Amino acid sequence: MKIIAHGATDLGRKRSVNEDNYRICPKLKLFLVADGMGGHIAGEIASRLAVDIVAEAIQHELAQTENNDYRDLHPGQLLEKTVQLANRKILETASKRRELEGMGTTIVAAIIRGRTLHIASVGDSRVYRIRDKEGQLLTFDHSWVNMQVRLGNMTVEEARYHPMRNVITRALGTQRQVEVDIMAHLIRQNDTILLCTDGLSNVVQIDEIAQIVTLSGDDIEKATEGLIQLANDRGGDDNITAVILKFQSVDSEEIDDYDLDEETDQDTEIIPKDKLRDRLSQSRFPLWPP
Repeated sequence: MKIIAHGATDLGRKRSVNEDNYRICPKLKLFLVADGMGGHIAGEIASRLAVDIVAEAIQHELAQTENNDYRDLHPGQLLEKTVQLANRKILETASKRRELEGMGTTIVAAIIRGRTLHIASVGDSRVYRIRDKEGQLLTFDHSWVNMQVRLGNMTVEEARYHPMRNVITRALGTQRQVEVDIMAHLIRQNDTILLCTDGLSNVVQIDEIAQIVTLSGDDIEKATEGLIQLANDRGGDDNITAVILKFQSVDSEEIDDYDLDEETDQDTEIIPKDKLRDRLSQSRFPLWPP
């Protein structure tokens, strides 16, 4: 698998501190984006802890396995385990410093294994796939407005402009155990994957993302800069972070036990969680407008 990747983060035009962080780990085929919250410096610290801890923990886990592969641990389980570790470390750090109390962060993590893209998601940072000039959102926003849309109480258009659109219902650092969405998607040649924070997704629509990425071709640095510039042109109200992956070739010999079933037309697998209780009731974030 030949993958090219590029990432960038921008302060935006309204913020004094950039609370976004990202990591690109080519040797691990690991890509991370996090959007922090919780005060002047706390958000930046929470998001930096998240990407650093997940990257270091995955590197450590792989070092324990033969030939640095995933034979002893499924990639989805690996992401779940390391994101939970980051969650606990953020809580522990906040408990030791009063000025960091209440800090938290979103995270999206993508790791490539064979021909499969494995994703972990907590919060409202997003992962998109652009294929054949069409964009598709691969993650689910853990936000109050998205919950209302799913319940039929609000339209997508209403959610886009609702004053509660930035209220998230799930984040690292808000409770001892966090529910992590784990999913897997088959990769095709020429697919492009975008990981981004809501500073981008709140103001740039999916068709615009697809157009910019498609017109940029293999110049993913140009695509990244174009997306960030467009978000700034529309006000730059928040920090803006984008990481783009381009899959230039897929080797059929790379298919292994972790790839999805090639016999079917389905190219997406959502790995179900066995925890059915509603964790929203445990969140520190409001579930409805005050």
